[in-house]
Amino acid sequence: MKARLGVLTRFLPIVDLRKIPSTVDKQKRREWAILDTFDMFSPEYDNPQRIEDVAAMFERNGAKVTFAGFVKSSAGTSAVVRAIREN
Repeated sequence: MKARLGVLTRFLPIVDLRKIPSTVDKQKRREWAILDTFDMFSPEYDNPQRIEDVAAMFERNGAKVTFAGFVKSSAGTSAVVRAIREN
């Protein structure tokens, strides 16, 4: 029986490469895997924010928020805040 990488990611400290889109070239997949692996082990600096709080931060700093919500794509759902600041 042949073991697949997905099984090994349970035991090895690397990100599950199946979550990286297959359309990404080999070099970028490697970079993303390194960055995602680092991200898994750096929760000290992980400080999730509510989308409403991020939008308010932009507004407090003089930007006009034109969209704050969630966008669905083939890769999943992402939180998006679109803000414009004119000088």
